[in-house]
Amino acid sequence: KVPGLAENRPSVLRGDTIYVEILGDKNHLRYEGIVHRVRENDVHLGFHKNFITKYVKGMQLRVQFTFNRLPLRVQHRALSLLRRCEVQKLMFPSICRGLFGVSPITNIDFSKWFNRDVSTNQQQMTAVTNIVFESASPAPYIVFGPPGTGKTVTMVEAIVQ
Repeated sequence: KVPGLAENRPSVLRGDTIYVEILGDKNHLRYEGIVHRVRENDVHLGFHKNFITKYVKGMQLRVQFTFNRLPLRVQHRALSLLRRCEVQKLMFPSICRGLFGVSPITNIDFSKWFNRDVSTNQQQMTAVTNIVFESASPAPYIVFGPPGTGKTVTMVEAIVQ
């Protein structure tokens, strides 16, 4: 059982590594487990037989969650491939405004937020405002964060606005 798992705090994904240490173990050995399944409130882990033979149901453990850097590394690699393959002009066009007769939006009234969660989160409000007013145009907008942090909610609010 993992408190906060349903809220993605901690964020645990299949394939992540989790370390456990048996409390009271004089050797202070740390065992590596691999996440096989994540459900609403619990995680199913796979361990080497060295840990399985020592584990007794109800045993007190110290659990350490890790951050999986693979998604970040893949994203950085994708950006570097853009430059190397000379397709950055497709992703970062020099002239975006005016295409297809579209002109910048200037008459948005942000006094009404459609999602109350966004209206109480300054980072989401800033992101929505920047997206709607095209503050970084012609560059694309990248909304990034761990699971459950409000990326989809932010994008939906920007679309609705």
